[in-house]
Amino acid sequence: MPARGGLMVLLVDALAEVYLPEMPFLSHLTEAGAAYSVRPAPGFRGVEPILNGVWTLPEEVPFRFRRGRTPTRFPPCLGIGDSLLPRSVNRLARFALATLTRRPYPHLVPAGLLTRLEVATGTTRVPMLIEDWERRGLDVWWYTRDSAYERRKALSARVYRLLHGKSLLREVLTALRAGKDVVYLEFSVELDRAGHAFGPTSEQTRRRARMLDRELAEWMERVWRVRPGMEVAILSDHGMSAVTSTLDLETLLGRRGLLNGPDYQAVWNSNFGQIWADPNSLGRIHEVLGEARGVTALDTAAREDWFGTESAYGDLIVACEEGTVFSPNHFQGGAPVRGMHGYLRSETVESRALCILSGPGFRQLPERGVDMPDLYPALAKWGVG
Repeated sequence: MPARGGLMVLLVDALAEVYLPEMPFLSHLTEAGAAYSVRPAPGFRGVEPILNGVWTLPEEVPFRFRRGRTPTRFPPCLGIGDSLLPRSVNRLARFALATLTRRPYPHLVPAGLLTRLEVATGTTRVPMLIEDWERRGLDVWWYTRDSAYERRKALSARVYRLLHGKSLLREVLTALRAGKDVVYLEFSVELDRAGHAFGPTSEQTRRRARMLDRELAEWMERVWRVRPGMEVAILSDHGMSAVTSTLDLETLLGRRGLLNGPDYQAVWNSNFGQIWADPNSLGRIHEVLGEARGVTALDTAAREDWFGTESAYGDLIVACEEGTVFSPNHFQGGAPVRGMHGYLRSETVESRALCILSGPGFRQLPERGVDMPDLYPALAKWGVG
């Protein structure tokens, strides 16, 4: 075990830079390190750029989609509407199902698209950062929604995560007593939920930030009793942009006689859209995009920079301007959305993530404003000379 006592890495979803003045415990952590204002990655890739050192990995597909042998993780009933309902009714049925259940995922995904791309979700990739630590001989205990550890915990990882509560702290303390050098886990998603529901600057979201700060303080107090001197990294994937407008692009296309399913296939991921279509339909879609406000099609350069050219990403990728979301969409259905993240170009200070590296084992970066991959070497070289 390193002489410094080890490293605790906590991921806090949607922890924005602007919340730091209201979080005294996190402010205290910065006294032994530094707080960074972090430009988030576009799309829905979480802290992957921090954990892998690059914006986009080879063969990575954005929005948590990837190719798979069979779409077994999606309910088979998705194909019923495409098979039995008239074209004009099918979209209404999917929208109604999403609205009534308020759990749109994955009801807004056309079953035909799942068949065409053999889509599955999630990833089993071990982050490069963890591999680097282990190559250095560090003993790492990690727990995320994608980790092998979580998949072993219960038949339903989702149920386990909802019920884990204090048991997760006990497991972390057990790992520390066993001499683990690094412990990495996802700590909270409550700020993300509040930001989407109430907006980034709302009192409800700020109140949740203050509660989270107290929870982090209590957590680390228990950790430091077991492992005095343990250093801390607080990682965040993004902040939150205020939503001021919505766009129902599928309806606009429908008015031109373009239906999702028979004429093209699309997934609306809150502020990104992935579209598959033949050249003729793509041309007609571009005409509609030229008249729509708040959305643009990614040009070749932007696509190659962020998403590559593989068709699993879509024949066409469209991006909302900051503050606009697709409604209905894959994640929120038609529910009101007051905050959103993952924009291709985020300019507001609320959209920037907060990351804190606290302890003598970290080399401070020269600038406080960084891109997410800039944090990778600071973490990978933790504890080195």
